[in-house]
Amino acid sequence: PAEPFDIIASNPPYIAEQEWESLQPDVRQHEPRQALVSGSDGLDIIRRLIKQSPEFLVPDGHLLLEIDTTQSDAVRRLLEAESAFENIRLINDLTGRPRVAVASKCRE
Repeated sequence: PAEPFDIIASNPPYIAEQEWESLQPDVRQHEPRQALVSGSDGLDIIRRLIKQSPEFLVPDGHLLLEIDTTQSDAVRRLLEAESAFENIRLINDLTGRPRVAVASKCRE
């Protein structure tokens, strides 16, 4: 980009392919599948965002991802495996379950 970003915030698709049929009919009928489903484990788009976002962030910029509460460990591991990130943390929703993953791009 011409200028990198301080923050990238995303509510990416994070539903696993096999969960599509178990979603409420309202959701399946009115939401585009590609807006919700992200591969066999629901992490395909999240993997892509973690891999590609460092080139678009300023040093010490932040990546924020809304995640399914069941994916917190997997997303944390993906962020920890990406050497461009540090200060990885999870933010709980109002029910106390992890809902947002946050990581800071390492200072260069």
